[in-house]
Amino acid sequence: MRNIFLVGLAFLVFTGCNSTANNATSNTGSADKTVSSSNNAPNSSIRNPKAVIEKYMTDAENGKIEEMDKAFTDATLQKRGYGVKEDNKTFSDRVKEIGAKEKASIVNLQEKVNGESAQVTLDYGIAKNGVISGKSIGCTAFEMVKESNEWRIKEPAPCL
Repeated sequence: MRNIFLVGLAFLVFTGCNSTANNATSNTGSADKTVSSSNNAPNSSIRNPKAVIEKYMTDAENGKIEEMDKAFTDATLQKRGYGVKEDNKTFSDRVKEIGAKEKASIVNLQEKVNGESAQVTLDYGIAKNGVISGKSIGCTAFEMVKESNEWRIKEPAPCL
């Protein structure tokens, strides 16, 4: 399972390094949703999976690795330990690189909730009119579960 998580997160970090508008056509017509700048709220105040991922992306933009770690389930943190922190650091570095010259944003943020589990997908990168037109992390997905009445990231998931 650890290898699947590492492969999944590596895929998330390195997929779409040079995405262009041509391979972002599936995002056409989606609303451009900029990552919220309000990341002072604790995870306990976040009531839906999309909001958890928006905060996670804001924390990634700002290099707040400890806050990113808090988005993961206790089980994942116990199982993977320092690996989660290393992966979050790598992911944050990639997100900051994408937004170094132009403001990057979340595009096509979607959630699918099924009881106590959910999947959230998004693309993050340089967007024009709601379509990725520059650097991007590509389609990114997270499997999420409710833990102590809060939505948390269990692991990366394949984009559907």
